Amino acid sequence: MYASVADLRAEGVTDAVADDARLEALIARASAYIERITGRFFEARELTLTIDGTGGRTLRLGHPIIRIDDVFIEASVFSPPDLPVDPSVYRVYNRHLTQGLLLPDDRDDPRLEFVHGSDLLGVRFEQPALSLSSLVWPRGEQNITVRGAFGYTEPDGSPTGRTPELIRHVTKLLVMRELPRLADLGGREDAQRRWRLTSERTRDQAYTLEALRLTGAFTGDPEIDNVLVAFVRPPDLGAA
Repeated sequence: MYASVADLRAEGVTDAVADDARLEALIARASAYIERITGRFFEARELTLTIDGTGGRTLRLGHPIIRIDDVFIEASVFSPPDLPVDPSVYRVYNRHLTQGLLLPDDRDDPRLEFVHGSDLLGVRFEQPALSLSSLVWPRGEQNITVRGAFGYTEPDGSPTGRTPELIRHVTKLLVMRELPRLADLGGREDAQRRWRLTSERTRDQAYTLEALRLTGAFTGDPEIDNVLVAFVRPPDLGAA
């Protein structure tokens, strides 16, 4: 989950408004919504990916890379085991964590890439007959297995990074929208549409809402949606 009960308490949500169990349920729902909308997750998760070989030197992955543990190439469907790939012959593009580099941002193009040409200086092979042209990911269907840790995190000096602060903020905003229960129609109306408020008179309870400028844009609240749009996974990013 991308926020905690303590985070909501710090924002002024009291036990009278929601107990810990309800806040945990709302945080879990908001976190799942964020993942559904963005197509990403924002914490380190151990995964085993099976990917189609491209026939080229680059293998694009579906999630930002935190750590690569093992890479295997399917030798043959009739002759297991798979062939391990020596990590000295490919680069891992997770420089946002290893170097603090955010321009370019490898989270938007996570990949493994065989080193070619002069990049191979100092790398020794057990098989002298291996040529540079052999350093490709063999074309095939789900013939490459990659094991490691993945997730869209931001650098904080740790090996895994942390959940982006903007995602944590949006999680809390989504929870605040859902604090009123379904039967509290007035409370839900106020919580979910207050961002459109342009004027209000307290004596007779009259208020004016700004006209909706967008339709079908996530929640309709620009404070939330503008952040979610920025984190949406690019199309055709790679294998999942």
